Amino acid sequence: IQSLPAIKGFWFDNGQENLVALEVDVIYAYDDLLREITDRLEAETGLDLQGRVALSTNHSHSSYGNFTAQATYYLGGDRYNHEVFIRYAEQAVAVALEAWESREEAAVGVAHFHDWDPDDYIYRDRRGENDELQAFDDIEPGKRKDHMWMMRVDTAAGDPMAVLYGFGMHGTLGDADNTLITGDSAGHIDFGFAEQFDSPVVVAHFQGSLGDASPASEDEGFARHDRVGVRAVPMLYAASD
Repeated sequence: IQSLPAIKGFWFDNGQENLVALEVDVIYAYDDLLREITDRLEAETGLDLQGRVALSTNHSHSSYGNFTAQATYYLGGDRYNHEVFIRYAEQAVAVALEAWESREEAAVGVAHFHDWDPDDYIYRDRRGENDELQAFDDIEPGKRKDHMWMMRVDTAAGDPMAVLYGFGMHGTLGDADNTLITGDSAGHIDFGFAEQFDSPVVVAHFQGSLGDASPASEDEGFARHDRVGVRAVPMLYAASD
């Protein structure tokens, strides 16, 4: 294990409805797992949470995948293991309940950033073969990559307590010859981002339209993972201010 996969949980409650957002450093999300987590949270809290729980992953190609029974993914993630499925559900529920039990008044700010990485310093177009495709009527063909959204959650006193952000970027810095579990590109960006704050802040990358986007990093081995984090941190921290 190079870096342990993390589970981040956020519980939003406006007094009328709840929204639970979970982010996990593994390769896939899985519908049955989401249902299992939702059912367990409903049983624990007595709340109606159908359609109010979101499960996102950072899509690290060097993390676990054997919790899904979708045979399509067996080649990349191994066969389904029910014990792993249950452990995953139990740990995700525990994190969500910790968030629920520690709720406090908060202020939420949301921003959207177009072309925040114009020089491909952090992530870049992945495949040139599709650059001539007209995906949208109002957007010219060419090299394209996902924009970024960001949500910052502060305490009532104005101190940052959480940052959620998302843009599409594959977790492929760990190539096929890597045998270690790692959070890959998004995981290492989260590590560096969280370290910029003076007090503990939960930071989570929610994966976006990643199919045609790769992390940009030179160096060799796991230094590539650290490099993409070091590059991204100043830009993300400035965006969160």
